[in-house]
Amino acid sequence: MHDVGKLKVPRAILEKPGRLTEEEFNIIKEHPYYIRKILSNVEGFDRISDWAVFHHEKLNGNGYPFHLSSSGLDTGARIMAVADIFSAVTEVRPYRTRMSRAQTEDVLSAQVRSGGIDGDLVGLLMDNYDEIDSERDKASRAEGKNYYASVAGNRASQGAGHSSSGS
Repeated sequence: MHDVGKLKVPRAILEKPGRLTEEEFNIIKEHPYYIRKILSNVEGFDRISDWAVFHHEKLNGNGYPFHLSSSGLDTGARIMAVADIFSAVTEVRPYRTRMSRAQTEDVLSAQVRSGGIDGDLVGLLMDNYDEIDSERDKASRAEGKNYYASVAGNRASQGAGHSSSGS
């Protein structure tokens, strides 16, 4: 749910195999605005909406979109920030393969040292790394299958419609 705002980001940017331009990255950085816009329509989601919107904020105030610091970020927002980085580096992306456990720990530790994310939460994640990564992988694979099945089904129904119109 924390990336539902990416529905508004052009697919060419999301799936770009190379480095994003500054303009493209600025478009990506708009997705928290759309998260708020979408989730504000769901009754009872106020706190959840905040956690989702704030997932790119940093404890040191260097995040986005609001440049909140630790005093403005509750535990839920802090968990989302750590989880977002974890999933971003442990999943395959168009521009790179997934990172190893050691690489993941290096990335998270660097974020802790810079004051960006909560070190206690990173410690908890690393203490449970295998289980969390396994569950993340299972969920990611299941969603990938659903996505590709829907794409294939959509293509098949479009193809069926085109072939019958020519007869």
